[in-house]
Amino acid sequence: MNLLITDDEYYIVQGLVGMLDKEELGIDNVFTAYSAEQALNVIRKEQVDLMLLDIEMPKETGFELLE
Repeated sequence: MNLLITDDEYYIVQGLVGMLDKEELGIDNVFTAYSAEQALNVIRKEQVDLMLLDIEMPKETGFELLE
């Protein structure tokens, strides 16, 4: 399973990555993005099975990305 974590705050993303027990959760790859635009680029290149998205981001929200 591939996970994408998107948040405009660097320390939030890195904190979540650091807290994950990938083996226990069955996560093969963790992708990170710091904007909706970066997240969309990851989604276009990689198979993403699960996303953790910040709702309030500059320029585009997590909801807009989901659309």
